[in-house]
Amino acid sequence: RHIQFGRQLLLRQQHDNEAGDDGDDSFDLSHLQALSTVAAQLEQYENLVVANLGEELVELFLGWSPRNADPDRARELMYDGLGVCGRDALQRVYRIYVNRLLDVMRMTTRTTVGEFADEADSSVKACVTSMTLDRFLDCLKLLLEQLLDSIKSAVAVQEFCTSLQQQQQSNDDNSGRVALPFAKPSPDEDAPSEAVSSAAELSAKSIAELLRLRKEAHSLVALEEMKMLWNTCLSFLSQVESLSPGFKATGLRATLLSQAKAFVERKHESNMSAMAAALDSERWTQCDVSADRQAQLTRLCSGRAVTSSRSSTTRPGGASSTDKSPEADVEGVRYKVVWSSLFLVEMVMMNIDCAAHFQSLATNVVSKVSELLRLFNSRSTQLVLGAGAIHSAARLKSINAKHLSLVTQCLGMTIAILPHVRAALMAQLPPKQHNLLTDLDSIKKEYGEHNEKVLNKFVTIVGGIVEHGLAPRIGGTNFDTRARQLSEDVNPLPCCNFLDGVSTNTRKMHHVLNSLLPQDHLQDVFSRILAFLDHKVPSLFDAA
Repeated sequence: RHIQFGRQLLLRQQHDNEAGDDGDDSFDLSHLQALSTVAAQLEQYENLVVANLGEELVELFLGWSPRNADPDRARELMYDGLGVCGRDALQRVYRIYVNRLLDVMRMTTRTTVGEFADEADSSVKACVTSMTLDRFLDCLKLLLEQLLDSIKSAVAVQEFCTSLQQQQQSNDDNSGRVALPFAKPSPDEDAPSEAVSSAAELSAKSIAELLRLRKEAHSLVALEEMKMLWNTCLSFLSQVESLSPGFKATGLRATLLSQAKAFVERKHESNMSAMAAALDSERWTQCDVSADRQAQLTRLCSGRAVTSSRSSTTRPGGASSTDKSPEADVEGVRYKVVWSSLFLVEMVMMNIDCAAHFQSLATNVVSKVSELLRLFNSRSTQLVLGAGAIHSAARLKSINAKHLSLVTQCLGMTIAILPHVRAALMAQLPPKQHNLLTDLDSIKKEYGEHNEKVLNKFVTIVGGIVEHGLAPRIGGTNFDTRARQLSEDVNPLPCCNFLDGVSTNTRKMHHVLNSLLPQDHLQDVFSRILAFLDHKVPSLFDAA
């Protein structure tokens, strides 16, 4: 105030002179050599005062929090100190505050990352890339908490300055104080909002950069770990965007989405390789179904495919996690399945979980599910119907009816769950993209055609035995002698070798399939076998 008063005296004297008061009693102070440097000295003194008061105000703002705030001192500095020095003084101080706030946030990032480093002198890049995922998540959570505290502090400062502006506007006085440069309608002059938006932008960029450094590592993590990383970052984003209305962290969202996409792609490559290896080593023998895998099937068929099994405290029938069943239950129908079939269900469920959690990638996931289903169908066709399992890693000696019956059971179970897979994926897709699911309808048809080929293969097996193994017996049978024996002997005449062989092999086939196929499939198979025999046996006799 003393500085302003001194300036006013000089200005008033100058004004009086300019007014033309040329009386003998007036004296022009500007001609005094002793006062020629007063204006410059007052300006220097003012700059020093502004610097000292500004530094104190900046420190108050940087430490501002609900528990650590001194609004009275801040109001005194802004009104009675900096306010009388002019509008530019307050604006300069606030610019310093914004820059210092951002510097503190940058230092916080470097310090927090350094605390989790294995080596004290490592760079930020070296620290981040060398961390394990668990350690990085711990570091990330601590850093996000500290960055949020800085943004909340800036929001509290903004609210304080806005309330001061409103109080000033409501006081219709002529005290001579300049208007505080806060909470102005023009965005260019809204210094508190600039601090909040700048802090939000810097925090989003910092996290995006840390994630970018770990792009390769994050593509190799497990699904639950990727979901944890995704949830942590999205929770931070939602809080930041709520604190800074109008701010959209598009950069961080794009980085997250890019890493989730890389994860899905890498996981799909791994799944395809694992499925191919599982099929190549598959011996096509029945396996038990664990309670957890049965719970997966139950959730899928009941419309709860994306509900984590960890959230379910009970299992069907009160089964424990170690209980096993010899068959898989799909809506009351029981299937005898092999390991690779259960592995396929696990991968499909994982992809549905990805589609639900990373909904922006749901369209990508649909194609991944289709590729997995087609791989299982085509490769199992080659291995069993094409007898490839004889030369694969499984090294089967032959392909028999038991192998075929397990294949048709696995195909039947997959066909039964496909409508539920379709519904689960549809729930994650926008209506305009539902046409992508027509590919699953085509796959269902392909599985049905494969199953039809397997059922016909049973007929082919019996037909091969009859035509190539038993037909030569017809020529070695003297039916004239048998006819005389039939007329002379009152005892029943034994069946000829050919028909006896047909009957015996048909019974053997029934014995094998009766324990493996459901009744409807069993009846279907033997209806085909008997229809074949009805047509083939007479033709063989005619040919003989």
